[in-house]
Amino acid sequence: MTLFRKFLTFTLILTSILFGQSVQQFANIGDLKLESGETLRNCTVGYKTFGELNADSSNIVIYPTWFAGTAEQITGLIGQNKLVDDSKFYIIAIDALANGVSTSPSNSELQGGKDFPKIAITDMVNSQYKMLTENFGFKHIYAIVGGSMGSMQALQWIVSYPDFIDKAVPYVATPRRSSYDMLIMQFRKRMIESYKELGASDDLINIMISYTTQLFARSPEYIVENISHEDFDKFIDEKIENREPSKTFTIENHLAQLNAMESYNIYKNFNNSVSETAKHIKTEVFFILNKTDHLVNPAPALELANELNCKVLLLDNNCGHLGIGCELKKCGVEINKFLNQVVKDNCKKSETQNPNEFISITNFCKMPEMIKPLEEVQKDFYKFTDSLLFQKRIYVRVSVDTTGTVRCPEIILGATPLIDSLALEFVKTLNFEPAERREGEKVRTEITIPLVTPKILRQN
Repeated sequence: MTLFRKFLTFTLILTSILFGQSVQQFANIGDLKLESGETLRNCTVGYKTFGELNADSSNIVIYPTWFAGTAEQITGLIGQNKLVDDSKFYIIAIDALANGVSTSPSNSELQGGKDFPKIAITDMVNSQYKMLTENFGFKHIYAIVGGSMGSMQALQWIVSYPDFIDKAVPYVATPRRSSYDMLIMQFRKRMIESYKELGASDDLINIMISYTTQLFARSPEYIVENISHEDFDKFIDEKIENREPSKTFTIENHLAQLNAMESYNIYKNFNNSVSETAKHIKTEVFFILNKTDHLVNPAPALELANELNCKVLLLDNNCGHLGIGCELKKCGVEINKFLNQVVKDNCKKSETQNPNEFISITNFCKMPEMIKPLEEVQKDFYKFTDSLLFQKRIYVRVSVDTTGTVRCPEIILGATPLIDSLALEFVKTLNFEPAERREGEKVRTEITIPLVTPKILRQN
């Protein structure tokens, strides 16, 4: 590292420690080569810091912003009894490209407005890597925490730079967009483009964007429960029709980040294979998801969590995509517990996990024998899944002896790429003996059964 670079690094860190918690800061990283092949010229990354850096720089936690979010907004989630404790960690909240603070269509002097090049989530991550390594001089980061689009950056981070970060906490997360996520994004993008083609004002476009946000950010149950019939007009007036639009997150910025999320897929360099990508990930991961998330469907994240065999906190509140905020204290306790644990082998099950809240896939074949006919297993499962949100077709490969007794089950992929985490929790409550044939035992038939609720049994 050159003398100038050392001086710059020292200045950045000293400034962060002295002023970071009250002053928005910027790091100029120069030209950034983008995934598209274009170059983002004279790129600047905004950030804020919290806490103190320890002597060996081993307590760094980076926190990239969510869609339309800023480092300033992350301030409310930092501190004791919040998501990340700044009394123990040195937290760098980083403004994602195109959020109106870091280089964006709205503030780029060289490539502003329609001249702004197409960016990807990968570009956001690369800009942050360049800042951390070149401007700060860091060679390693302890952890990354991020929600929504911030979770996309977190997951892209541990794929793009697998040796750089020890722990990751992606919440309301996805490794790639589900078909439902794509439908929402496509609708939102097409709506904005159509209004612009028709010459609509930015004020009107922002109103329509606010409508879509209110429709998808919460669950229908939350809206019905928290907004009475009498208060509906007031809700529309304050939250949508007369809401003050962001001065920094312009329509052009909105489209730039929307396009980045639209092309996001951490599997694309691994033949779109979940298992191949999982082999590449070295970071210890803790997912926090919400069953009622209508904006970022939890299914793809659960699929990756299953492949990684890692810790998952699966919330079940009616707050939808904003479910973390409804259980902020609980989530903060679990995040800080995870961050304070000594780094262990990737995704090894924690002894402190509550099986009613956490999912950690186990080897079902290491269980004692149980005598239970196959049809009873099916009926039990049908009854169990009858009230569940995720009605997926799940397959369990089992061995059955000549008396019809179920032996060892093995969860395998079914008609969808998702293995329902709740179904796994149910199957773990069943006790099966190992499927290996023992000497002198009668021949058993291995079959595959679909565990999906038939209409007839549903009616009953």
